[in-house]
Amino acid sequence: MNLFTRTLAMIAFMLSAGLAQAESASDKLAALLSGYDTFSARFEQFTNNNNGRRAQESSGELQLAKPNKFYWSTLKPFPQTIVGDGNHIWVYDPDLEQVTRKPGDTSNNAPAMLLNGQINELEQDYQISSPTATGNELLFDLAPREENSSFARIRLFFVNKLLTELMLEDHLGQRTTVLLSEQKINPALAVNHFSFIPPDGVDVILEDEL
Repeated sequence: MNLFTRTLAMIAFMLSAGLAQAESASDKLAALLSGYDTFSARFEQFTNNNNGRRAQESSGELQLAKPNKFYWSTLKPFPQTIVGDGNHIWVYDPDLEQVTRKPGDTSNNAPAMLLNGQINELEQDYQISSPTATGNELLFDLAPREENSSFARIRLFFVNKLLTELMLEDHLGQRTTVLLSEQKINPALAVNHFSFIPPDGVDVILEDEL
């Protein structure tokens, strides 16, 4: 599975409208995920293997809109555009002259639950620890309740109630880290920004029909 499809839905929708008083860690995290409809940011993403060495690096920009719509553009090292229109996920690789359409079903998917603020549903699969607070910083740790979960560990780091770093660790010890900058809450985004039409002359692979 493309690395993006495992991580994107988590990437930038962890933004805050203010941390409310709450009794549980899940309530606190839910409060941080409310109060916005659209979001944009620049990102840097890198992956470390189980030996701690960086295996992949990329950077670009993203825009998101609730529910389940996003535009993810990787600029370096190779151009790639990924669009979620609410029904499908489109992956466009210009260098390969190829478009892949993936299923848009986000049920039982931890990143998608975070994307939509479905913390109560997420908590059925992940134990959310009470956040560690230092000044204006908050760190959440999520641990799976079952061994067959997609991730062995998830960490969310907030500064001034904005998500600035996300770390995902799989069961092989590989860690993917996403750093966010230039975040904007509720920017004006055109509705057709989250639509995708394959360019003429490219190969189109319909994985959702296989």
